[in-house]
Amino acid sequence: SAPPTRTAAATRRTRNGSLKYNTLNAEDRRWARAAARWGGDGSIDAARRACGDAGDVVAWRVAALRSRGADEAPGTAIRGSVACVADAGGALAGSARFGRRRASSTARGASGADVGGDDATTPEGARGRGRHTVHWYNLRSIPYAAAWDLQQRAVAARRADPTLPDIVLCVEHPPVYTLGRGGSVDNLCFPFDPADASVGAEERGGADVFRVERGGEVTYHGPGQLVAYPILSLGHEPPRGAMRKSLHWYVHAIEEVVIRTVGAYGLAAGRVEGLRGVWVGDAKIGAVGMAVSSWVTYHGLAINVDVDLSAFARIVPCGIEDRAVCRLADLVSPAPTLDEVRGRAAEAFAGVFDVDVEVAAGLPPEFGGRVACRAALAAAAAAAAAAA
Repeated sequence: SAPPTRTAAATRRTRNGSLKYNTLNAEDRRWARAAARWGGDGSIDAARRACGDAGDVVAWRVAALRSRGADEAPGTAIRGSVACVADAGGALAGSARFGRRRASSTARGASGADVGGDDATTPEGARGRGRHTVHWYNLRSIPYAAAWDLQQRAVAARRADPTLPDIVLCVEHPPVYTLGRGGSVDNLCFPFDPADASVGAEERGGADVFRVERGGEVTYHGPGQLVAYPILSLGHEPPRGAMRKSLHWYVHAIEEVVIRTVGAYGLAAGRVEGLRGVWVGDAKIGAVGMAVSSWVTYHGLAINVDVDLSAFARIVPCGIEDRAVCRLADLVSPAPTLDEVRGRAAEAFAGVFDVDVEVAAGLPPEFGGRVACRAALAAAAAAAAAAA
């Protein structure tokens, strides 16, 4: 069947001169999801490239669907809108926006405020309090020390200025093991001396080891794993989106983001009573571990996409001896790309936290933005290395 016409698209020129196309009606969102799912090699970036230089969303969805011989979009509507951003030169910048447009028929509570998350699976007590934008920065692969430093700087900045926006730093790390603040070295299957990094280096495959201030035991991060660090002001007044000043709610919400991300691939992901993280059957596919300073969050979540699972054999993951770990690449065919899972995670985050999520590359403006990205990361890595 022919795709629906774009009846509710808004076009505007952004501050930097780029054109942004926001599809707003449900049919457009449905086709945009299909394009993101089926375009090119199945990645969101490939679907975006199908837009062509004009950045036209209609062309995007038609080209992406026809490239796979599809003549009908799937029946499930996307929660939110996708924006295709073209810069002044006509090349796609690769940004996206996820969220949920509020219709005039949205239920309202006694106070007149909008009530409800995007569906019944929103963590208990998560209720929307107005639209709020969280900026999601895809920093690709950076050393753990650099990401750790960026988080600490972002938290300090928000403690000093609560008006700064909420952000998520989405990264991939070179091989590294991290111990939570109460983590036991007994869960390391290699020699470890915090005063001498060379001890046990061969046994752990050259991976770094850090003890950090998050909760939880030891875990592994490496190539092929999505790691996201939300820097959120849970104590902001008025509350932003569905956010609550509750650590229990926050942990539950972060787990829900992982559950929805993994569930988007048809997997029955969920929680296990008494254990943290997200599980598919008896195997752990997503880890959570966070810290909070003056109600500003940092650290976060990790999802195993195509990570080398043999690296987990050098530790007792999260201190749990009788459970395995798994990854999406072994459970989904064709295996999703890391870029695709990033997009799914951003969309899930928007739904759980009842916010709009704007995705971009580079660093937040407080770190100098896109132009200063590499310099800032290099400086952060150097500072962390010097401190060590």
